[in-house]
Amino acid sequence: EGEGEEEEEELIHQPALALAVRQLLESTLSTVHASRAAAVRSTADSGQSRLAEQLSAGAKAASQLVDSLVCALVHEDDADGVASYSTSLGKVVRKLNSLGAGGADAGAAGPGPL
Repeated sequence: EGEGEEEEEELIHQPALALAVRQLLESTLSTVHASRAAAVRSTADSGQSRLAEQLSAGAKAASQLVDSLVCALVHEDDADGVASYSTSLGKVVRKLNSLGAGGADAGAAGPGPL
């Protein structure tokens, strides 16, 4: 039993997984920044407070999922948690982009390989 545990590599030290999570986090950061800018524009330009609220709620959800994802990856070494949080985070990022957070600039950067 002890040998099998010692041979298992921690999730954070698996290069392919760490790279995929890093790309997802970078994409999320870009989208959250774009969401903030889009929310400010929508409120200032046309008073579309509902859109601003949706963008704000999506950015908050993304932030919470990032926290959970990082905890699952780094602190808990939980592969199922990483997969679940990554999937949920990808959905939130796509939703934010569909609401207009991506705009012309962020849309080119896109949500990455989700």
